[in-house]
Amino acid sequence: MQRRLAVVVVLVACVMLTGCSQLAAPVEEASSPATTEPTAPDTASAVGTPQPIETTAIPTPTPTPTPTATPTPTPTPTPTPTPTPAPTPTPTATPTPEPAELTVARLDAEDEVVVLRNAGGRPLDLDGYAVDFDDGQQYTFSRYVLDPGETVTLYTGRGDDAGAERYAGFFYPVINDAGDTVLVEDPSGRIVVARQASAGTTTADG
Repeated sequence: MQRRLAVVVVLVACVMLTGCSQLAAPVEEASSPATTEPTAPDTASAVGTPQPIETTAIPTPTPTPTPTATPTPTPTPTPTPTPTPAPTPTPTATPTPEPAELTVARLDAEDEVVVLRNAGGRPLDLDGYAVDFDDGQQYTFSRYVLDPGETVTLYTGRGDDAGAERYAGFFYPVINDAGDTVLVEDPSGRIVVARQASAGTTTADG
């Protein structure tokens, strides 16, 4: 009897437990979406078969070109202003001096004197000049410079040369009173001046 009672109790308990579980099941199912943890993947399967990992290729950045250094322009030198040349003064024409001109300034037959003058514009060297008298008498000057406007006196007689006085050294008169002509020749023998003496007169320039 007791054994039957125990079986009945067990059955009743089972029925009650079954009913309770059926009642409780909908509640768990309804609330499962909020509380249910996602099922962990099969670790053994993941370890055994490696899965390919998709990798997105990162594009290699294009290197930025290094800018070429702009050359510093060479400064253009400031041109130095060319100075305006001063006008060249027109040279004053140097007057051409008159050529040396030898003249007989005085011819004195009484004193036997001949005076020569440089009537030109430049000095005249009398070296080699000769004074010819009639009858072949002649006196030749040694080096003597006659400046413009100056005179030299030649005596036909004897004496010592001094400054502008010269002596021909003749012992007798060589200038006759009656129309003797006195000639002066340059070193080449060319007659540069001639003067004629008149009787009893003194002849000067003219």
